[in-house]
Amino acid sequence: MRRVKTLLGTYAHTEPLKNGTVTPRSLEFEFIERSPVNTGFDAMIQRQAFEVSELPIGALFQAVAGGSPIRLLPVVVLGDFHHASLVYDSGRGLITPADLKGARVAVRSFSQTTGMWVRAILSEEHGLRVGDVTWVVTEPSHVAGFQDPGNVELAPAGETVASLLAGGAVDAAIMFVGRPGEPIRPVIPDPAAAAREWRARHGFVPINHMVAVSGALAADPAAVSDLLQAFTRAGQLAPARPEGTVPEMAAALKYAIDAAVRQGLIPAPLEVPELFAAGIEVEPVRAGEVRDGTRR
Repeated sequence: MRRVKTLLGTYAHTEPLKNGTVTPRSLEFEFIERSPVNTGFDAMIQRQAFEVSELPIGALFQAVAGGSPIRLLPVVVLGDFHHASLVYDSGRGLITPADLKGARVAVRSFSQTTGMWVRAILSEEHGLRVGDVTWVVTEPSHVAGFQDPGNVELAPAGETVASLLAGGAVDAAIMFVGRPGEPIRPVIPDPAAAAREWRARHGFVPINHMVAVSGALAADPAAVSDLLQAFTRAGQLAPARPEGTVPEMAAALKYAIDAAVRQGLIPAPLEVPELFAAGIEVEPVRAGEVRDGTRR
């Protein structure tokens, strides 16, 4: 049986695969653990160190645009709304989206998918362009051949997004706050309500991570089908899993691709179907179905 090196975080919808409750028919997973899981993403992007890997879509876009044969399965690993992901230190005074023009905002890397979604929200809902902000990153570009835009500044070695915010080197930061409280607050007022409005307007949940496969697997329709069936069965056993039908997924990816182009992450648009492995049928999202991110 063909063994495939696999990098996946442990979630309710991947646990059945990792504990052997669900297995593919013709493949055997060889799970490689990384903690946190994102420490293995560079190895997949740069040298296809795994045959199957969780990957952020921002990095995947750059890899495909750069000629990588890595492709997606229509499997969402992580997806969420990001109106609460942009925070500030209220001890230094109130910060609103209107205050961010000319400001400095920290983010782990410019291609980080959460950062991409936050910038898209700021552009669509608050009229803030990507060039209106100095983005302070703690990690340079992860994909060979891609340079961050000129308004991206690399922080001194040893700094983290949290330390940049705490030290006052930035006005706001894009980061996960497990238990929001004083003095950290979201820049976007009432982020839960803003997220509900986003869902009503767009009809999809923003996607962060999906399952990707190496070029060799991506070109093998039988292996792709086997993997997809296994992920589907595992998802059905999970008490809760990321939302997303294939049409919703396609709309979310189309929106994200357009945002990535506007933000300078990739030089030109990608077509949604070209992101997927052989045998995966994903209808293209045509002009008029998504306009300014809104499905009609």
